[in-house]
Amino acid sequence: MRRHSRGLAGELRASAATALAAGSAWGLIAMAFLAVLREGVETAFFLLATFQSESTQISTASASIGALLGVAIAVAIGWGIYRGGVRLNLSRFFRITAVFLVIIAAGLVASALHTAHAAGWINSGQSQAFDLTWLVAPDADNIVSGLLTGLLGFQPFPTVIEVAGWLVYAIPMLLFVLLPDRWRAALRPGRGDAASAPAVTAEPDPAPASDVARASRA
Repeated sequence: MRRHSRGLAGELRASAATALAAGSAWGLIAMAFLAVLREGVETAFFLLATFQSESTQISTASASIGALLGVAIAVAIGWGIYRGGVRLNLSRFFRITAVFLVIIAAGLVASALHTAHAAGWINSGQSQAFDLTWLVAPDADNIVSGLLTGLLGFQPFPTVIEVAGWLVYAIPMLLFVLLPDRWRAALRPGRGDAASAPAVTAEPDPAPASDVARASRA
């Protein structure tokens, strides 16, 4: 996506225009309808499970308010994408989302190391690195702690091996995502030698002796 994001918007618009010119408007409509229908059905299943869960401590009124707020936010986001989608810089968009995905993946690495210690598989590097209780409250049932722990892999008392695993994954991947294209091209094998090699120009073939003599007599 990073390599093709610059021309992706133009390719999508050209493909849509070609489909419309070929009379495939109903195909585009059906594709959009089925995509929205699929996500809507999944959302309905999740909400139904939330409302009917016997172990949930959320009241029906609170769940209904949350569902309505979620739908309202989705409508607002959809309207914003529709209004600004034409001017959306896909290259910047995919770079930002790639950074976010790298952070999430690094959190998964840290969470895997944390779970591996709980299972008794990894017992080295378990000394406490630092204290994050100011950010992630231990044993607290709140939204912020749940998001930071479940999504980003943060722990109230991260260990040395968890921090090391997070850094070992995140640093090279962030450099790969954020490195400018010109630097990436210079670091590719063989590119530097090819760029520094002197240009070779083709010399014109010498004219035959008969043509030279004929030209001198003229």
